[in-house]
Amino acid sequence: LRDPRMAEVAARAGAALVLMHMKGTPQTMRDQAHYADVTGEVKSFLKQRLEQARQAGVGEVILDPGIGFAKTAQHSFTLLRRLRELEDLGCPILIGPSRKSFLGTLAGMESVGERLEGTLAAVAIGVMNGASIVRVHDVRQCRKACLVADAVRNS
Repeated sequence: LRDPRMAEVAARAGAALVLMHMKGTPQTMRDQAHYADVTGEVKSFLKQRLEQARQAGVGEVILDPGIGFAKTAQHSFTLLRRLRELEDLGCPILIGPSRKSFLGTLAGMESVGERLEGTLAAVAIGVMNGASIVRVHDVRQCRKACLVADAVRNS
């Protein structure tokens, strides 16, 4: 909602809205990855944008903490671990950890082609911690990881 009119457009169209956290722009976001409490700051940002969307009349809102966007690897890992803290905002949570560079900070996953197992782990952890939507490249494999994580979470 960087353009405040977007919420009004979505409301008029009856469209769902995905609100994603990111500081800066794709060109400047790496320089802005500074947080005292990444999860608290992301939650505060999403809460403010959610209120803006609701005031405009948007009915369905999905929240995306923006894993990898204006975040260090440690910030992304922390968000996955503390994802459940976003649940009280009352919206479905979406994560997109697939093949992201934060996974490449770990041994054996430096290249994008070596990140499937890391993606599967991040997806499973995200689902265990409250994500209900995942955006991924390797759909078949991630679907299976989601089925296991969901079964454990709901057991």
